[in-house]
Amino acid sequence: MESVMRAMWWSMRRMIWVIWVIWVIWVIWVIWVIWVIWVIWVIWFMWWSMRWMIWVMWWMWWSMIWVIWFMWWSMRWMIWVMWWMWWSMIWVIWFMWWSMWRSMRWSMRWILWLLWFLWFL
Repeated sequence: MESVMRAMWWSMRRMIWVIWVIWVIWVIWVIWVIWVIWVIWVIWFMWWSMRWMIWVMWWMWWSMIWVIWFMWWSMRWMIWVMWWMWWSMIWVIWFMWWSMWRSMRWSMRWILWLLWFLWFL
């Protein structure tokens, strides 16, 4: 009877050891699977984040190009308009001065010279 009990004890010990080894292998496998899933998720998340960042940077780049182009275009027209306004003003003043000069008598023309001089001050 004692040998039966001893045999049962050894077989139970062996069974416990086998169960413990299987459990340790299962735990290591589960930890490895969780780690692999986490690494895959991190890599995917980094790719996804970079994808959005690249998309945002692409739109920022083209927006900047369009803003610079639009500013240049607007400034071009503004410079052109200011140039024409400047020369129009010069010609209007010159024509007014010349008209007044022709309509005045010789004795009054010094006033026009004075106005012309004061305008340049």
